[in-house]
Amino acid sequence: MSKKIILLASTVCVLFSVGLQAQSPYSYYYKGQKINLTVNETYLHIIADNAFLSSPSASSLFELLDLEVENPNVSSFPNNQTMIKVKFKSPLQQYMYDAIVNNFKYYANIKKVLPFFEYGEEPIGTSDIFYVKLNSLNTNIL
Repeated sequence: MSKKIILLASTVCVLFSVGLQAQSPYSYYYKGQKINLTVNETYLHIIADNAFLSSPSASSLFELLDLEVENPNVSSFPNNQTMIKVKFKSPLQQYMYDAIVNNFKYYANIKKVLPFFEYGEEPIGTSDIFYVKLNSLNTNIL
């Protein structure tokens, strides 16, 4: 019960600090043009230790934050870690979403929390793996 109180208290503190700060939008460049991205506040990817995800504390945390596991077939990552897609059961405002994402950083067993972005009908999830395709083997990398 004390963990729940600490989590709620830290969420309130983060809410006030996040609400007061201006958030810069996510973007990328494609063929010289800046493309702005909109965060989808309904979904998250969470990378965590396999043991944590199957623990009762993870279940109670997800229940407290009104999250449900969207895909029961989790993706395995190296180092005994798993990436799962979670969904908020009810819509959130951005400042609330940001506060919850920031709170996940305080859990030692949660390694990464990654956003989803709007893209047509289906949001696109992100991961911490970055692929680069070079035009040729002689391409110079700065």
